[in-house]
Amino acid sequence: GADFTSSFVRAPFEMVKQRLQVAGGGKTAGMVLGEIVKKDGVGALWKGYGSLALRELPFDLIQFPLYEFFKKRLRKAREAKGQEQAMWEVMVCGSAAGAIASAITTPLDVVKTRIMVQSEGVAYKGVADGLRRILAEEGPKALFKGVVPRVMWISLGGAIFFGSYEATKKQVMPLFQKAEDEANAAK
Repeated sequence: GADFTSSFVRAPFEMVKQRLQVAGGGKTAGMVLGEIVKKDGVGALWKGYGSLALRELPFDLIQFPLYEFFKKRLRKAREAKGQEQAMWEVMVCGSAAGAIASAITTPLDVVKTRIMVQSEGVAYKGVADGLRRILAEEGPKALFKGVVPRVMWISLGGAIFFGSYEATKKQVMPLFQKAEDEANAAK
């Protein structure tokens, strides 16, 4: 549910960003937003919602379990040596999980982008149609256009996200445990 909800919120921003990236010079986000609404109506801001959600769901289904798997393997190796897992190791796990998930889901990202910026004559009927047509008309390489920058920024983001998450958890969880212990002692 969270991926569908967050995609619903993000879709208009993605639409404006994608259109702005292919727009002629000098346009602002506000101008592009106005053009979309004027030409196609407010609903057009969610034109790529389905493809965005269909990209996010498999991404998360790959990234989070991979992160936990990598973290668990490294933690076991550290514990065998009597050491605590280092923060840099957690960040590497997040980076690797993000890199793998982003590479695997790049074809879905390519289709999402094309659906959001397509013109009337090219119109893909949906994600499956987009995947099929790109593969048939341009070959498999076209489904991985932009894979290197996508993997780079998402792997960096994965390191920061999971590193921040684990650092915050390490600081906050003892506070929750203390509050729970105090509440149980008061009973």
